[in-house]
Amino acid sequence: MFDKFFGRPIDKIEKWESSNLETAEFAIDYFDYTHTQENLTDFAEWLNRLTQTEQFIALADKYLEIYTRLQNEEDFETRSYLVNQASQLGNEV
Repeated sequence: MFDKFFGRPIDKIEKWESSNLETAEFAIDYFDYTHTQENLTDFAEWLNRLTQTEQFIALADKYLEIYTRLQNEEDFETRSYLVNQASQLGNEV
């Protein structure tokens, strides 16, 4: 969604999607917000700064690593552990 919001090319990442709202197709077809909207310029500036921080980049990389593993992980306990790890990442931002 960040790529769509900032008008960048959207690269589909092969990872587990827990919801159809997380797919690249949803972002392309239904996410209509953009950094150029007058009422979102302050938010866009803040988000741009946030997404360029070392902490955010490290957390995003970890998130993608977890969801890439979930794509093929079949063991229930391992999946549960990975989902819990991903949930905790949101608290670290």
